[in-house]
Amino acid sequence: MQAIERVTLVLRAKPGETLAPLLQHILLGAPVAVGTGVAIIAGASDRDVLETSLGSEEFCIDARIKEAAANLDPRNLFASINPIGASADELEQGRRGFVDERTHADYLIFLSGFRAAQGIDQ
Repeated sequence: MQAIERVTLVLRAKPGETLAPLLQHILLGAPVAVGTGVAIIAGASDRDVLETSLGSEEFCIDARIKEAAANLDPRNLFASINPIGASADELEQGRRGFVDERTHADYLIFLSGFRAAQGIDQ
């Protein structure tokens, strides 16, 4: 069985609601949970790209989202979403990461996914 490395989800607001409250959380490299699984956001768009991406290897990424991710300090993103449930003391930042060794090790894993999602070479 072939490993699945990408899945495309299309979100639609409930009748009478909008997706606006989600926009602040849609950042490249940010983790997303579906059920008990966790992945990172590797692409996003505020346009309907489903029909144009069918049969294509490339996924359309909205320029504004890509620009926002490029200007984002991944340490601040990691601390704000706090995927490991760290305390405020454990989230203290140092010159190149986090002061707490465990938090820093978890951050390096997060950073690797963040950079991969943006196409940044390690």
